[in-house]
Amino acid sequence: MRKYFTLTLFAVGLALVGLGAPASMAQSKNYMSLENCPVYDQPANQDEDWIILQCAGYGDVGFLLMYGDAREWPKIYKNGWEKDFYTDVMTQAQGHFPGFGSKVVEFRYGVRGHPHSLIFRINSDNPNGGRRHSQLFVARIGDYAEDTCIIGVRRTNSEAAALADSPIYCR
Repeated sequence: MRKYFTLTLFAVGLALVGLGAPASMAQSKNYMSLENCPVYDQPANQDEDWIILQCAGYGDVGFLLMYGDAREWPKIYKNGWEKDFYTDVMTQAQGHFPGFGSKVVEFRYGVRGHPHSLIFRINSDNPNGGRRHSQLFVARIGDYAEDTCIIGVRRTNSEAAALADSPIYCR
């Protein structure tokens, strides 16, 4: 009897430790393709240069691929709010005409399957005519728009993944 009590107590302790672990420390990921996303909105006037594509998203987070004037950036939405990363991408990209540098984005999620981070690659033209710039933007996905932001920009996949899984939140 004492043996079963000890095992039960140990199992309950492990469960409580798991509940207390921050979801952002989990390292599960899901890749979402940016190809074949259907048109969500487009101008009626052919002279305007913009389009919005609605991609699959992940879990309870929706994903829009925004395009305008030869620039691309993401917009995500969840539970009635949305977060547009236009300003972040335009100010933090190291070059001109930033756009998705990969046909996939990465959602990172915790133990309950809720996405907590988004990693996406932005390429931009070098204003001096040299090699293109390529950067990985890491966004924290919170429960509300004010808890959702770009938490950093990194060069390598491993650096971006480490930042995405860190306990850093929006300021």
